[in-house]
Amino acid sequence: MRLPKILSLFAIAATLAACATTQAPPAVGSWTVELQTPNGAQTLMINIADDGTGTLQSERLGGSDLADLVTDGNSVSFGLPNNAAGIPLSFTGTVEGDTLSGAFDSPAGAFPASGTRN
Repeated sequence: MRLPKILSLFAIAATLAACATTQAPPAVGSWTVELQTPNGAQTLMINIADDGTGTLQSERLGGSDLADLVTDGNSVSFGLPNNAAGIPLSFTGTVEGDTLSGAFDSPAGAFPASGTRN
């Protein structure tokens, strides 16, 4: 008599486990971002993976791995200590649906950036 109850509980637990999903943070994905600088707008391609890694590609900054990538709810932040421009940068921003907005901080100040998911 106990075996059918145990089997039923096991079946319920397996069903619940199969229904449970883990969603990737909203920042995960590929983004085209426009960075506003004193020298004009620059287009950046930012890729954020669900394993906590990411890359940035641009004409001026070259290709760089994102350092210290943090996603917390709709917030995202990362650093770019090693880029072709030789200027340490950090980004802090927010994701709302398919829109990313925030600012890159540099020794020369903060520069706004916004973009859309590809």
